Amino acid sequence: MRLETKRLYLRNWTEEDAEALYHCAKNPKVGPMAGWPAHQNVKESLKIIQDLLLTPYTFALILKEKNEIIGNVSLNIEEENPSSAELGCWMDVPFWGQELGVEALQEIIRLGFEELKLKELWASHFEENQQSRRLQEKCGLRFRYKKENVDCPLIHAVKTKYFNYITREEWLKNERGIAK
Repeated sequence: MRLETKRLYLRNWTEEDAEALYHCAKNPKVGPMAGWPAHQNVKESLKIIQDLLLTPYTFALILKEKNEIIGNVSLNIEEENPSSAELGCWMDVPFWGQELGVEALQEIIRLGFEELKLKELWASHFEENQQSRRLQEKCGLRFRYKKENVDCPLIHAVKTKYFNYITREEWLKNERGIAK
């Protein structure tokens, strides 16, 4: 699947993307903020692609201007509640602060509500990850609850996690300019 925004292409990952993934995911400022450790080598990045990223709604973010992979955005439909899905988004540090995450997440939200007809989307962030909080807010997600003492074994930490949601009805209102 391939999606497009003003500045980005979103396409499914391939094994050939391992080196580009490593280039983004080796940065120690990226993964730990999302709950996973920085990648150590291309081989590890290939395994991550094979084990985790080859799913229908997990996309490499490609900056059109440079035809370069700069991050990931995903929509993971819940098995126990197939009308709901978790959103995820991360990006390499040089691309922070340019609203590219907003652009990518808005397109994934559109996919979830318009094409997949989901009823609810949600995302989470750690307490200290204020960039993710702002990204989620800019895309219309609103705080619902928090969990304290969440075990994060991949990064050997215990954190507070915030959960933010948006319903299809809320999104439709926002898209039509009724409630901003």
